[in-house]
Amino acid sequence: MPAISLDPDQARATASAFDSSRSNIESSLSTMMSSVSQVLSTWNGQSRQQFENEWEQWSQRLRNMMEELQGLANGLRREADEFEAADRSFLSA
Repeated sequence: MPAISLDPDQARATASAFDSSRSNIESSLSTMMSSVSQVLSTWNGQSRQQFENEWEQWSQRLRNMMEELQGLANGLRREADEFEAADRSFLSA
């Protein structure tokens, strides 16, 4: 049976990288939302509605991706904690 291993420090570093990426995406989305809001305030017509619908779909996909990144980061931290706990348990036995 192959050994199961994980470097908890590397897992946490990767989780932190995911957090940082999510934060950058969140900041960029906020900036874009502000810009889009400004342009929509002066835009009338059918093309505005089409753009607004596409923008809403795209921004929702981006928000979903941020949630996924958060879930992945949390999962990596949880796995790192579990591996360390198992290692401590094994060493103290």
